[in-house]
Amino acid sequence: MSATALRGRDPRVEDILYVGVDIGGTKIAAGLVDANGRILSHIRVPMISHSSAEAGLNAVLGALDQVTAGSSDIAGIGICSPGPLDPTTGVILNPPNLPCWRNFPLAESVQKVYPVRVKVDNDANAAALAETRWGAARGYKNVFYTTIGTGIGTGIVLDGKMYHGRTGSAGEGGHTSIDYRGPVCGCGKPGCIEVLASGNGIARRARERIAAGASSAMVSIAGGNVDAIRGETVGKGLRGG
Repeated sequence: MSATALRGRDPRVEDILYVGVDIGGTKIAAGLVDANGRILSHIRVPMISHSSAEAGLNAVLGALDQVTAGSSDIAGIGICSPGPLDPTTGVILNPPNLPCWRNFPLAESVQKVYPVRVKVDNDANAAALAETRWGAARGYKNVFYTTIGTGIGTGIVLDGKMYHGRTGSAGEGGHTSIDYRGPVCGCGKPGCIEVLASGNGIARRARERIAAGASSAMVSIAGGNVDAIRGETVGKGLRGG
């Protein structure tokens, strides 16, 4: 974390510990932090997103067990997950990139194991708020944030607070359709920004072009297996010219 992000920390709250958990379609990142946003330790483990709801939950609980080892005084757990989700109840509704969870009570399930306050929110919303509090958007009250990974997420901060909208899904910018003739997104709509421009979308288009006869170093990077080309492979190919 930069010196700018750490400037102005209140030493009186440094001994109050929280856990932040970032759930993605392929990984879980968890960190032990203080109330100033300083990361004390962190881990990264695989997410089990294409199995049962219980398997997905156990992956999250395993990450929590690892990152909290030796820390008994945890004041709360903040979990960010791909949406759509209900930030009020902590229920994961139907995220295309987490097919293991449909109407799954994530906050309640985690709280049964860790009896502290558990807050669940959209991953891009949480990132937008973090950047506003401690990062690149510090000092700004109104912020629009975009993240590109397995999917595409957007977060909105208005007057220093996360904007959820009436249904809790105001920031679901990745599921805005920009081509009604385009491929069908995991959410069921055609031509969403996510299905076209996410890491998965970029990799799919690369595989299609190579299968159609285009020559690319990405095949070599992927070990000769076109089906193994991912968004990361495209990035490596770009950096390699």
